[in-house]
Amino acid sequence: MNPTQIAKIARREFLTRVRNRAFVVMTIMVPLVMGGYMLMVPLLTRSATTELRVAIIDAGTGIGPSFAERLGEVERPEITVSELVTVAAADAATRERFSDEVRAESIDAYFVMERDDDGLPETRYVAIETGNPELLRVVRAG
Repeated sequence: MNPTQIAKIARREFLTRVRNRAFVVMTIMVPLVMGGYMLMVPLLTRSATTELRVAIIDAGTGIGPSFAERLGEVERPEITVSELVTVAAADAATRERFSDEVRAESIDAYFVMERDDDGLPETRYVAIETGNPELLRVVRAG
């Protein structure tokens, strides 16, 4: 076969596929579905929480007050630090008390700030809803 015949056959096959109803429908539907998906995912993953009540347990780090101040600067959600407790070590009784408050919904979350094995401050966030990206950004930066 010569190149002209190959081109004619390729052209005929291409036009046959393009004229097919399924090709036309998919050409329109795939971009619409992808666009809808790109718009819906951020809407579905966005947190509906506008106000959070949190407590902070500072177990010997000394940065609890400055961290509470940073949390107060967050615009969405508005964060209210209901209690700042400074203890020598975050024992199970202290954590259980705040866990009970979270379960009773008197606070939405609490932070445990303590030093790790290397002596660096480490923050643990305990809550029912943990998916707020703005709050997690502040916690990582703080």
